[in-house]
Amino acid sequence: MDDEPDRVGAVLGLSAVALKAGWWASTPLRRAGWAVLTTAVPEDVARRAVRDVVTATAAIVLDAVDLPKLLSEHVDLDAVLAEVDVAGVVSTLDFGDLVAAMDLPEVVRQSSGTVAGEAIRGVRGAGVNADDAVARVVGRVLRRRGDRPA
Repeated sequence: MDDEPDRVGAVLGLSAVALKAGWWASTPLRRAGWAVLTTAVPEDVARRAVRDVVTATAAIVLDAVDLPKLLSEHVDLDAVLAEVDVAGVVSTLDFGDLVAAMDLPEVVRQSSGTVAGEAIRGVRGAGVNADDAVARVVGRVLRRRGDRPA
């Protein structure tokens, strides 16, 4: 992580060189005047080119920066979250779509199946314990020894 400032500096340096080269390359067009420039490079093409360069540069810079660390060091998130209107956010949610997207009958089946399975295992365990208790009582009443089968 120590090399991040070096990478950011390198990216910004390369961006500055690219902008200077573009400025230098456009000197003849700038000298010829605005009419030549707009005729040679339509405005929408120029806007797209600038947008692409800015987008690529921003992507490189953001890849080089540890954004969560940067935010935690420079932004008071508690103050930001204190300004959030949670009730307003919740009021904009459409819970009808959420419920419609869930397969509620399947969720109920799975959860009740799990509970029923646990109850059956509990009843079976209790039955085994009761069986053992009855066998011990019968063994005592009939005065059987523990080593003979009941």
